[in-house]
Amino acid sequence: MSAACVDSAKLIADAARVQCDSKGGHDTWKKVYKYKGYTVSWMQSPENLEALQTFEVKDDDIFCVTYPKAGTHWIWEIISLLLAEGDVTKLDRSVMNTMLDLTLAPSPELAQYATPGYKTIETFPSPRVIPTHVMEPCFPPQWKTKKPKVIYFARNPKDLLVSFFHFAKDSVDPEFSTWEGFMKLFLSEEVPNGSWFDHVLRYWKHKDEPNFLFLKYEDCHKDLKSSVAKVAKFP
Repeated sequence: MSAACVDSAKLIADAARVQCDSKGGHDTWKKVYKYKGYTVSWMQSPENLEALQTFEVKDDDIFCVTYPKAGTHWIWEIISLLLAEGDVTKLDRSVMNTMLDLTLAPSPELAQYATPGYKTIETFPSPRVIPTHVMEPCFPPQWKTKKPKVIYFARNPKDLLVSFFHFAKDSVDPEFSTWEGFMKLFLSEEVPNGSWFDHVLRYWKHKDEPNFLFLKYEDCHKDLKSSVAKVAKFP
């Protein structure tokens, strides 16, 4: 990313505070599967995760990886604005509603009529900003042979859990719809998308690799300008 991107850091940081308004979990967890030992929802289906094993990665791809409710749209906005050198009018928001591993549909019954995220992303022009919640063992393996940028955005589990609870409480079984019940689900191995602890720790192991950047949600709140500059300088 260019030096101009770094100079635009404050403008980008201010604009990037705007995040998408979550409307709740809907039917996200009404139907779940098992894939390689993980519990996954119908949106993040075994078919989608299997397809990622042959997903064609490009050297100029920029992956933004998060656990659900960890600030996905915030880091997505930051990266996209950096590529636009802070000019909001240059953003193509039509490509900012697609997740690599998810098939977005109102219900499981309608998923067969929706296009999986990875298929839509295949049509995006380069450089592609690719958001995903995918677990590390299911990440497109070509990232190890190609040289895309991979940015992991981690959030404190206490705050993440509060956000996750309000997002998903209406789409889980009644026993998990209370705060106490949802916390038990979150701390178990049965939570869709896998354990937060497993998700973060597996990606943390890559923090010293040259094309991998590990960022913290809380650091962005504490010093957003410096955090944005760190992303801009990421080689």
